[in-house]
Order: sequence, then C-alpha cells, then structure tokens
Amino acid sequence: MGSKLKSYIFKMLMRLFNVPPVYSLAIGLIYYSSRAVFFLIGLKKKKTDNKKILFVNYPRNKGDALGGDTRINSIIINVLKEKGFDVEVYGKNGIPGTSYVIDIIDQFLGFQIGFTLNVSRHLHAANYYAVIIDSSANFLVFYDRVINVFHYSYRQYAENVPGLSRDFKMIYRKMEKMQLYGAKKALNITVSRSLQNYLQARSSIYTTVIPNCVDTSVFYPDKKLKKKYPVAFIGGYAYYGKGMDIVEKLSNKNRTIHCFSNGSLNTKYLVNHSYLKQEDVPGIMNQVGILVYPSRSETFGLVPLEALACGVPIIMNKVGIGEEIIEVIPEFVVDAAGLSLDDIVREYDKRLTIIKNNYKVYSQKSLSFIEEHGFTRERFARSWVDLIECEL
Repeated sequence: MGSKLKSYIFKMLMRLFNVPPVYSLAIGLIYYSSRAVFFLIGLKKKKTDNKKILFVNYPRNKGDALGGDTRINSIIINVLKEKGFDVEVYGKNGIPGTSYVIDIIDQFLGFQIGFTLNVSRHLHAANYYAVIIDSSANFLVFYDRVINVFHYSYRQYAENVPGLSRDFKMIYRKMEKMQLYGAKKALNITVSRSLQNYLQARSSIYTTVIPNCVDTSVFYPDKKLKKKYPVAFIGGYAYYGKGMDIVEKLSNKNRTIHCFSNGSLNTKYLVNHSYLKQEDVPGIMNQVGILVYPSRSETFGLVPLEALACGVPIIMNKVGIGEEIIEVIPEFVVDAAGLSLDDIVREYDKRLTIIKNNYKVYSQKSLSFIEEHGFTRERFARSWVDLIECEL
C-alpha cells in the first residue's frame, strides 16, 4: 500500500474515531468481544500456587524520558524479588510481531490493542501466580489474578493542563476509557489519595492506595556536597504540564533558577542543564537549595518526595502529594486553583523568601515529613507483599 494512501486512510479514520460516540462504542465492542473470545478459547488461566509473577510495564519509545512511574515499577520489582517472588518483566523487547492492521489500530489506541493481545498470548503459554500491570497496558489482559496499577489518569491531565489541542485531549479521553475497562476485573492500586479520589468520583472502580515511596538509602542528606544550585527545577519537559511557564516568569524576578530537563527555556536568569540520568539525581539533588516543581497535573510527584528525603525544601502546586504536604507544611505548597499566572508566580516568590530566611527549620521539616508519614521503601515493600499474599 502506497504511503500517500496509508496517510489518507489514517487521517479519515482518525477524524471518524475522534467522534465520542464512535470511539466509545468501538472501545466497548473491542473489550467485550475480546473478553468473550478469550473465555471461549481458554486464555484465562487457572490459578496457580507458585510465586512466579509477570510484571508488565507500559511500552515506551526509545529516547523517552523516564518518569516516576518507571522508577516506582523498578522498586516494586526489586522488593518482590527480595521477598522471594520470581518476577519476570515483560517489556517492549521480545514482544511477538503484530499485523499491519493491528499496527494501524494501535496508532489510534496508544499501543493498547497489539501490545495487550501479545501479553495475553504470552500468558496463554505460561503459568503465573499473578500479573502486575500498568493500567495503561491492561485493556485486553484477562487473567485470574491481575493487579492493575494506576500511576496516572489521562483525563485528569487533559483537564488540568492548558494549551492542549482538541485532538490531544480527545486521545487522552479515549486512553482513560481503556484504563477503566481494563480495571473492571482487576485488583486496582492507586499511588496516592489524590488519584483515588479522582477515579472514584468519575467511575465505580474501587481502588486501594499504596503510596509511592523514596529509597532513603539512595536519597538522603549528603553534607559533604555544597549547595551549588540555590533554586532549581528537576524533571521532564512539558511546557504547561510541568509549569515551565511559571518557572520562566519566576526567573524574571531576578532569581537565578537552574533547570535540569530534557527541554530548554530562554530567560536571562534561567540556566539550562542537561536531563539527569537517574543515578545522578541524588548527587545533584543534594546540591540544590530549594526545589521548585510547579507541575499542573501530578497524581503523585516523585521528584518532590526525593527532594524532601535529601532535606531539600520544595515549592509545588496543590496536586498529587502536594495535597498531603499542604496539611503539614503549608509553606511548601501553592493552591493555584483560580489564580492567574502572575498570582501563582507571586506565591512562589513569597515562599522562596520565607524558606530562604528559615532554611534550617524547613530542611528539617522536609526530612521529618518522610519519616513521620511513612513514605519509605520498607513500608512500601510491606504493603506490596501483604497485598499479594493476603488480597489475591
């Protein structure tokens, strides 16, 4: 098939599939017909008592910035292995090839059809105690013991972030529908109270919260390192999503801000640095004085938690973990709801001054928050092992 014809077909199908009643009907038909087929041909395996677990990450493209979900998934895998579980990680490499038709459909549905069908094929050939899967990859995976992990909500992001195109928002609404379909027959985990409340307000899906954690053997105060970066942002680049416009305007108030990201900003007082490899984050974090993290949509926010574990005060919006931090250290969180961009920047600027003038106090409060509220790897490990051994 010629490339021009492929492009034309893709555009026509995309326009049709962007009509809400059409994509809602299509997703429902695909889900229920697949479920019926899987039941008839026996792809739903019987329970086994072994300790072998299949872990399924959402497939990422080469070069994608690794977010907090990827780091947390790695911790889940490691703690289960330490507790004696045989964990097999199923990723993009080694997936059986899909057909041309499946590849076209995947372009509309974000990998979900071809990817999850191949996961199901793998399950049919193996035998696992349980399957732990990213909610974004669980559309058509049917198994007796499925733990479905909600790291994020696509629709929540689309609702909270300005500047997104209509098509982009439509794609995210479709992705959320598939997330919720995949959750129907699973044991569902959310990474924060914030995300649990959002999902339960929008659906009948029941979830259990296992909050993300920070490994305090990796992220801890290193007093040998000097505060080389008085104010910094660390994270992936999404201009409105991560609040880079707020970072820009804040730097225009004669405040030098160091930006470690996979994108760059151009203002007089902003210093761009390359995106950090994960192994370099603890060392750099300990050289940061105050972390600004003005993301507009977070279901948790792992970078702020890693900063607190290093004794680095933060300033973030009231999203994700910010909804819990504001109850304990209100100076660290800006409730940006209903505020203009200029007002948000003023709130960040005011908090920078407050924290700087009482730095040792707020540094100690940062450490105390991690210790007193249980965001440790040890608590996280206990929660996951108890879940698998007691709930399944």
